[in-house]
Amino acid sequence: MLSCPLCDIWPLLDRKDIRQDDSYTVHPKMDIYPEPGTFIPIEEHHLLNDAFLEFEPGNMLANQLDDPSLQLSEGAATYIYAVIIEEVEVMDEDDIVDEDNIVDL
Repeated sequence: MLSCPLCDIWPLLDRKDIRQDDSYTVHPKMDIYPEPGTFIPIEEHHLLNDAFLEFEPGNMLANQLDDPSLQLSEGAATYIYAVIIEEVEVMDEDDIVDEDNIVDL
């Protein structure tokens, strides 16, 4: 099965009398994402990727609340989950428009 083309997997399973298991259904109210504002455990910080520069409403992200290293202190940064609500344009003192995001914490 691992060596056959994707389009041949279901026919192969059918020939072997292996049927799709539809016994597991996700409850409509069940959400796989944590609530915004929930702390991200320190053991998951290595999974965070700060290379993303653009976000859209509905995207979930990690918001850094505190980073002791910025004050030359010891300790790990504190992150919480957040969801982008909307994108807003911000104008600075030089009349340069920049985009920013409003998040739900």
